[in-house]
Amino acid sequence: MNLLSPKIAYLIFALGFLSLFGSVAIASIQIPRQVYRVADFEEATARAERLDRPIALVLSNENTSCGLVVHATETAFRSLGNYTVVVFLQLNDAERAQKIPPNVFQAFQAKEAGRIIPKVVIASSDLRSVLGIVSYEDMKDNRTWQNVRREVSRALSSPENLPEQAKVTRWYSVRGEVYRGDFFDLTDTHLVILRDTTKAERPILLENLSPATIAYARFVKESQEAKEKEVEEAPELVFERWTSKDNSRQIEGAFLSLQDNQVQLKTPDGEDLVFSIDLMNEESQKRAKKLAQKP
Repeated sequence: MNLLSPKIAYLIFALGFLSLFGSVAIASIQIPRQVYRVADFEEATARAERLDRPIALVLSNENTSCGLVVHATETAFRSLGNYTVVVFLQLNDAERAQKIPPNVFQAFQAKEAGRIIPKVVIASSDLRSVLGIVSYEDMKDNRTWQNVRREVSRALSSPENLPEQAKVTRWYSVRGEVYRGDFFDLTDTHLVILRDTTKAERPILLENLSPATIAYARFVKESQEAKEKEVEEAPELVFERWTSKDNSRQIEGAFLSLQDNQVQLKTPDGEDLVFSIDLMNEESQKRAKKLAQKP
């Protein structure tokens, strides 16, 4: 039997090892031309607004040598490209904090996003609402991308279907530093937050904050003012007792409307009740019809 000499055997082993090592080392993420980068973020958001599509932000490492990360990231590109505008975020790229609003940035750090890349955050075209978060663990399930698309479509179909939005408690400076605290107020010169521990007011000069953080703070301020105005303009609720048709029970509620024979009441705890007027006794029916005629 012909045996290889130790030197030749070692040489073959070394070449094989280097070949294997080289094939792993050259693995890198191929980013399609239709996928935007952070440098072109304004162009991406403009396209999302124009097409009325959500934005999918994929956080990964373009220069990774891990084949699993490459595969998962490129699968995310393909799966999201048909119904979102996709933006690639390079891990540890300081420019992210300048252009990504804090609600989206914070979503990448949420528990459900996991600690391993790649991870994905899908947001509305105006970036005001986070529609979904996809962790690397989620991506291991072949059904994930189909489920994500269904959930995003459902969220966009009606404002009431939007997932609950996490309160933003991280605000980013132009240098990528993080200020932690709840939003309190926004003036012409300062963002005022409440410190996490003491709840003391902390004013931060706007000139020290990233443009994306300032824009989102303005959105929060406008939303607060709109809610306050809505409360001020809301008609005062008058709670009355309404009796069932057989006079066996009563409920307390403020009359809201009577449409298509359906009465809508609001209970003292804020719950809306809708039911047929035929379930009321004669006196309560007359009262509901009288209130419905008022302007």
